[in-house]
Amino acid sequence: NIQLVADGCCNLQKQIQITQLFGVPVVVALNVFKTDTRAEIDLVCELAKRAGAFDAVPCYHWSVGGKGSVDLARAVREAASKRSRFQFLYDVQPFS
Repeated sequence: NIQLVADGCCNLQKQIQITQLFGVPVVVALNVFKTDTRAEIDLVCELAKRAGAFDAVPCYHWSVGGKGSVDLARAVREAASKRSRFQFLYDVQPFS
């Protein structure tokens, strides 16, 4: 059900927003299962990118093993090569 998938992405979108506060590119890994349709997969990836994710990658490691996550590894490598503005969201100095 495409509408249910879209409605469920509000949590994903919020998690992307929170992660962006750290100042690093966000890569979303979408675990794909045999019951997922191409339309559902495409929708989640599209909504993740619209929410600000650097990339959103369908992952098939559950069905084909490690080779099912090669695209994810490439996306993470590319995101890691981008300039970031990493910052802690809290004071990391110990109390005196």
